[in-house]
Amino acid sequence: MGRSSSAAMANQSTRLAVGAFLWRQLMALAGLGVFIALALAVAALATWNVADPSFSYATSNAPTNLLGFSGAAFADVMMQFLGLASVFALLPVLALSLGLISGRKFDRIPARIAAWAGGTVLATATLGCFPAPHTWPIPNGIGGVIGDMILRFPGLFVGAIRPA
Repeated sequence: MGRSSSAAMANQSTRLAVGAFLWRQLMALAGLGVFIALALAVAALATWNVADPSFSYATSNAPTNLLGFSGAAFADVMMQFLGLASVFALLPVLALSLGLISGRKFDRIPARIAAWAGGTVLATATLGCFPAPHTWPIPNGIGGVIGDMILRFPGLFVGAIRPA
């Protein structure tokens, strides 16, 4: 016996296949957009200059950041709050963009976001343990404000360690 399918079933399966194809292409384009935004964020961080005008530093000088004022403001906020850990904070965004481009399914999204936040906090605390070099241009450490706060938080309960 031969198998046959009705014209309505063939039309529906074709429609589902086209819809799935368009959805995959849309996700790949979204991944490419996230990747381009990530590249712009890395370019802004790479050309960060403490003397650029931003939300925390008002000057009439033209910004030297590759992305102009918006790049200077983004890089300044990231460097002020996260310090050098801002580079580590962008790594999960790279994984997200590559996953979207390759069509990978995402699961456990809340756990991934929590791991991203926890990893960023851990990176800021780890970098905050290292002393800032004399050429570090901002008053907080290389772990940023968050790294300094994490390291000073136990001092509220234990007390400050005083040198002998």
